[in-house]
Amino acid sequence: MEEQPHSTISLDGTPNENCDLASKLERVTETAIDKTDEILNLPLPSSDHPSFGSVLRAQNAAANTVLNTQTKVDENRLRGAVVNRLPELLEILRGEQIKLAELRKEAGNADGEK
Repeated sequence: MEEQPHSTISLDGTPNENCDLASKLERVTETAIDKTDEILNLPLPSSDHPSFGSVLRAQNAAANTVLNTQTKVDENRLRGAVVNRLPELLEILRGEQIKLAELRKEAGNADGEK
């Protein structure tokens, strides 16, 4: 049996070999989402039907997976939405320090004139 070459992505993000792992991941993710949607849309059989427990467990697992994934996506969106205000605050602080130095200088000059 011939071994298939392993395809990887190099550190600069370009695919090695002829296979792009990121594209594969997107494709199988889309397939998984479609399959999850199918599972969630299965009609739930009556509680006395033999497949009731299996369908219910599959739908519960699918729902948990979707909700956990959505929570992670939302957390990442919130992290990305946080604006780094440190440079702005440092600029305000610098301006206030300049104003304070000028006030002290004026106060020193006023004391010297008395």
